[in-house]
Amino acid sequence: MNNVLVHAHIFKNAGTTFDFSLSNHFGDSFVDHRNDAAFLQGKNEFLLKYLSENPAVQALSSHSLHFRITSDENIRTFPVYFLRHPLARVWSVYNFERRQTDADTEGARRAKELDLNAYVDWYMEESSPATIRNIHTIFLSGDGPSPHAMEEKFSLACNTLENSETSIAVVERYDESMLMLENSLSEFFPGLDLSYMKKNVSPESQPLGPEESANALLDKLDNDVAKKLLESNAFDIQLYERANRKLDSCLGNIPELEQRKRDLMNRCSLLQG
Repeated sequence: MNNVLVHAHIFKNAGTTFDFSLSNHFGDSFVDHRNDAAFLQGKNEFLLKYLSENPAVQALSSHSLHFRITSDENIRTFPVYFLRHPLARVWSVYNFERRQTDADTEGARRAKELDLNAYVDWYMEESSPATIRNIHTIFLSGDGPSPHAMEEKFSLACNTLENSETSIAVVERYDESMLMLENSLSEFFPGLDLSYMKKNVSPESQPLGPEESANALLDKLDNDVAKKLLESNAFDIQLYERANRKLDSCLGNIPELEQRKRDLMNRCSLLQG
């Protein structure tokens, strides 16, 4: 049985930082897979076929894992998802798309043309991508990238979150999430070291907690736009709360947690030089 850590990289959810750790630990056995079309068409069948044909791969990351990640008789997958407060995340998405110079996406163009309120309002339209509309629910559902049938997708996403072989990290609790992952996955990836250097962080990032950041965003929006944003992320807000409860439960099972926190900080400091 070949064990493979599979990172479902969600846009602006600390995925680049996590991929740095995977690359640093696994070396050539880590693949940042960018053939999005192959995943969108072949889904889990393509994933397992690719891993079967590349048995040296122990960790894989992709932006296009919009399907249920499962194992077979030869390959055991360990999916990892990062969740972030869905409203606090909007700041990062907006600032990133405003800075993008190498992307010709509609979101990047709109971010440069519109103020925050108009930008969020545009993303609330049914014809716009679901980038800031229940995106975590869509990913965890494994039911494709479409923003339709959201109640069914939410039920599927909750099942994914509670799956014992699925790891759910929380961006705002990054260090605790790394300790949880190291503790739960080291049995299958001995010596797993997820020390990190922060990557692709918005220079506008402010040291606010998730609730404060979310409230600051809502204060910047017109009432009708704020209402639409809240309604369009109702499922993601529930998922985020569940993810934090699951993380709390996992951390409660880690012995000598404070010592492990200090050890992680020391390992991160060594990476900084």
